[in-house]
Amino acid sequence: MLVCLMPLSYYKKKDLYRHVETLELADPSLFKDAVITKNLCICTLKKNIVDKYTWQDLVLKSVDQRYIEFYKWNIKNNKGLFMGVRNYAKLENFNIDLDFLETSRCTYYCGCGRFGPNSMGYKYNVLKNIDKLNADIGCIHFNTKLAKDNFTKYVYSWKSPADRINTMNSRVVCGVHAVHASGENYFIWPQIDWSNIHINQKELWDKGDYDEAVLAEMGLKFDENGVIVKC
Repeated sequence: MLVCLMPLSYYKKKDLYRHVETLELADPSLFKDAVITKNLCICTLKKNIVDKYTWQDLVLKSVDQRYIEFYKWNIKNNKGLFMGVRNYAKLENFNIDLDFLETSRCTYYCGCGRFGPNSMGYKYNVLKNIDKLNADIGCIHFNTKLAKDNFTKYVYSWKSPADRINTMNSRVVCGVHAVHASGENYFIWPQIDWSNIHINQKELWDKGDYDEAVLAEMGLKFDENGVIVKC
């Protein structure tokens, strides 16, 4: 038997997750001297335990449980929408009408996950005046310009720059506690029909209530405690 404290992603190496018997999230504030404090987990592993959990089972145990219904819905209704990591790619390699660009480190709660007005993504997707890209590029490809435009409205739906951390998108992407928003955690992006969300949820969309419109499309809502629940 092995009891180990590591970031969850490390358990995937050499298939260690296949021998996990128990998993508990660790409070990173208790390990201030640790080099890596993101998504720390305490796991009990046993050699004779095999495949008690799939990798996705463990991932869903490690996410912010306030948004678990959101993540589960996206897994069940996966339409292939995901962020591909394209580090150091050139600007001319992307299509401004179909490719949504942001930092792939948008899952970090402090800083990157806030989708702010000074971010590379905002300059590219909204202002369309960016002249170069840097490291940690993430790209979500859409089939239509309308789908990309609707998705952009959802991501940058804050009423003021100071409120950007409170949007649903910021909360659910940070809720996975991952280093990068890669294809593996595709379930942080709503797997809905982005070309028609403004029609299917017209009343909410026209009012600018993009978070509520997306949740309504999924048959979900926020309760009084900020937890996403089924309608």
